[in-house]
Amino acid sequence: MKSFKEVRIMLSEAYSKNLSDKEIDQRIKKFGMNAKNFFGDLDKARVDMKKDYSPKKTARPKVWVSLSYPVRDGDYYFAFISNDEKKNTKFNDKLNDVIRKAAAGRKVTDQRKGMELIGQIWSAVSTEIKKYPKDLGWGDTMTREEIYASILHLVGVKEEVEEVLSVDKMRVGKRQKAPKYESAIGESDANWAKSLEKIQKQRQLDKISDKDKETLMKIAALLGKEKRRWNSLKN
Repeated sequence: MKSFKEVRIMLSEAYSKNLSDKEIDQRIKKFGMNAKNFFGDLDKARVDMKKDYSPKKTARPKVWVSLSYPVRDGDYYFAFISNDEKKNTKFNDKLNDVIRKAAAGRKVTDQRKGMELIGQIWSAVSTEIKKYPKDLGWGDTMTREEIYASILHLVGVKEEVEEVLSVDKMRVGKRQKAPKYESAIGESDANWAKSLEKIQKQRQLDKISDKDKETLMKIAALLGKEKRRWNSLKN
């Protein structure tokens, strides 16, 4: 039986509802003729899917086809992985509050100023997240990337995400490369900028073919060799 406090919170804040029959039909329909091969017994699959939650009213509704625990309407889903559903929801709420407070309602269109604000929010997240139970999986790459992508979305900086797909191109999530959490003494501005630069370079590399990558590596090696030669002449 829920306590008075829990009931009051539920009445004041709406949370994700379980997937509707219509949403479940849509999920199965995406697999077409392969639905039985993927889900097995469809009646049993429907019962299992009834336990999942709809992403419809989350802050980024098109990122997931379903949620493993409910979140507040308008909040970001961080894909925590504890076996305790209530624990996942509780800390999902808490981290959303921390992120929104750190953002202080600011939304920017200038990319440079946006990255500065993201750095401030990421610092607050890094301090907060390490207080949370480890079984939430906050140290996992997937969850860290979900948190970072949510910050970008909140601030208004364009996300460059990679879709993660399963059978028949059914979207199960998107991934946004993210820097590591800051250390206890904080990450310097130089290290933060270097981390973001590394992510940007990796994005660019991911978009080109292996043959072009090989050519770029050869050019970089030649430029490095030429630079060393000039330095030796100067000395």
